[in-house]
Amino acid sequence: MTTEFLVTVTGRDQRDLLHRISKIAVTHHASMLKSKLVHIEGTFAGLIKMRVDQEHGNALKQELLSTDGLEVKIRTLYDDHADHQSQYRLVIDASDQAGIIHDLTELLSANSIDILHVETQRLPIQELGDTVFSGQLELSIPDDVDMTTLKQQLHQLKCAPKVHLTLS
Repeated sequence: MTTEFLVTVTGRDQRDLLHRISKIAVTHHASMLKSKLVHIEGTFAGLIKMRVDQEHGNALKQELLSTDGLEVKIRTLYDDHADHQSQYRLVIDASDQAGIIHDLTELLSANSIDILHVETQRLPIQELGDTVFSGQLELSIPDDVDMTTLKQQLHQLKCAPKVHLTLS
């Protein structure tokens, strides 16, 4: 029998970091199923979904947790994902102001919408002397959410965004 878990890894960016992690996985007969890795200002952060036979699971977790120079957290995954949901891509552009993420996530939470992936950035627009917020989100939206109402709610956020919501 196998078990799956999510490994969160953060630390100072260093050479061969992913290779070290993959070597630990191979040593314990684990598979790295999915990963999201990012480098931001000298810091490495990663999410790695792994599968391993239960007999090797504890040893794998112990070695990952004791990796020098990294902060590692491990969460066992369970198959409890809702069946009646569709995936959408939301692109939002707005004049930058405090609270955009808060207001957006509050609206999504109120509609029982899960955020699967998010990337945001702030872009200076020299011609306008202003900064623009731009975000791309992958969402899991319950099938019973009224999409017309959701789009109206998104457009009514106080940051007055331009919003594009498409089925993935």
